[in-house]
Amino acid sequence: MFLIGIILLILGAASATVAFVAAREDREHERIAEAAREAEAQRVEHERQVESQRVDYQKHLDEAGLRDEDLSRREQELTEKQRDLDAREQELARLEAAYRAKVEPSVADVVTGRARGRVSEGTAAWTAPANPETTSPRRPAGTDPAHPETTSPRRPTDTERTEGTHSTDGTDGTDGTDGGPARR
Repeated sequence: MFLIGIILLILGAASATVAFVAAREDREHERIAEAAREAEAQRVEHERQVESQRVDYQKHLDEAGLRDEDLSRREQELTEKQRDLDAREQELARLEAAYRAKVEPSVADVVTGRARGRVSEGTAAWTAPANPETTSPRRPAGTDPAHPETTSPRRPTDTERTEGTHSTDGTDGTDGTDGGPARR
């Protein structure tokens, strides 16, 4: 019996070892299966992110293409408008030249600098048309380089220069006390 007890003990230990090894293998299989599930979930998530990025990238490409088409269309429109404006400018220059050929300058034309001379003496003549490169209807008043006299202050007459009554501050040259010329 002793021998049977030892055999039973050995068989029990062997079965416990087999059960322990089987349990360890089951745990390893479970860990491997869990790792495979996690890897598959990560792969699916990564594919979803890549697809989302691809869709976003394609959307951005489409938007960029639309912007390029819009910019091209706007450029064509602006080019056409510029051609129209150039044609209008040429027509205006032609009409102005025809007008100047038919009509003598007025006092207003002399005052504004479009003509020189004296209308009352019959010596008024048109000045050369302004260079379209240097003048523009959008140029602020008084900054036209073709007519510098419009930007300078009033110049003294010969009489004022000899008498010394001209003042550059816009006054008449009197000191305001006795009505006479300013004293030096």
